[in-house]
Amino acid sequence: MTNLHNRLMQPTSAPDDISAVVDERARVRSIMTAKVVSCRPTDTLHAAAQIMWDQDCGAVPVVDAEGRLCGIITDRDVCMAAYTQGAHIAAISVGDVMSGPAHTCRPEDTLNRVAALMAEAQVRRLPVVDAQDHPIGIVSMADIVRNVRILGEREAESVAFQLLRAVSRQRDARD
Repeated sequence: MTNLHNRLMQPTSAPDDISAVVDERARVRSIMTAKVVSCRPTDTLHAAAQIMWDQDCGAVPVVDAEGRLCGIITDRDVCMAAYTQGAHIAAISVGDVMSGPAHTCRPEDTLNRVAALMAEAQVRRLPVVDAQDHPIGIVSMADIVRNVRILGEREAESVAFQLLRAVSRQRDARD
């Protein structure tokens, strides 16, 4: 298990580092949420929160005027901005609080690669982008955990546990 954890934590893991399973079922395209609703940096946090409510999601990709991904905003970002800025969410722009540039993956990436990316970045979701950096989906830690059986019974439990452990570890105060 330690060996798997070390490989999950590799910052530049090759797609096939953790497992030899590379068939189509183990690709992001097979598990991602393909319905993507995005917002713009000029939108208000109120608009982003409305999208999250309507789509039952906790994160929204932020795109520029050409539709290219430039960041991501989460429900936590909305709440913390409202609290720390002491302003109504209709008065705060998405661009003021979004995280960017966002960590991303491609639809052809393996689940192992995506798990390693999430572990390294300590994020629970990754926008899936095309070659022009347009968001075409989102893959979440929950998507991976629900579908990790594709990797085989032996690795499924270990990958799920190691991913949860990695994204949940405490960050340094300066992060």
